[in-house]
Amino acid sequence: MTENLIPQHYGKIVFPGWENKVIENPNTLSLIMGDGNYIYVFFKCGGFEHYPVCLEWIEARLDPALFCRIHKSYIISGSWVTGYSPVGERYQIRCRRGEPLYVSRQRRDDFEEFISAYLPDGYKRNKKYFVIHSEPHTSPGGIVLNLYR
Repeated sequence: MTENLIPQHYGKIVFPGWENKVIENPNTLSLIMGDGNYIYVFFKCGGFEHYPVCLEWIEARLDPALFCRIHKSYIISGSWVTGYSPVGERYQIRCRRGEPLYVSRQRRDDFEEFISAYLPDGYKRNKKYFVIHSEPHTSPGGIVLNLYR
């Protein structure tokens, strides 16, 4: 069973038993939402598709430098994140379309480590709030940020 979770490489994703269901370029994905043994894959251009695989299966096939598991039900593309801030005792991610997602307490440190690759040099990890804006800082990943302390 576990050998089916181990990817051969990152790149094109072919769904088992669905030879005609292929995601040629995972960089087109914005969010993956798990629902039991099914996933909903949302694309940056708009639409979504539904597949009969579990979240762990697709997580093993995504590049961990580009995607992060933020909750037992969500995997998000780092390029889709536009903000991160506390809301009460929880931490909220803002996405490009404005929809909020919450990072689970167990995955918060992993998310902060992951998203630091998208932030400009010199950004301190203990500054846990940021909003992506139009200027003045640009990260290596091409995201433009306006940082708040």
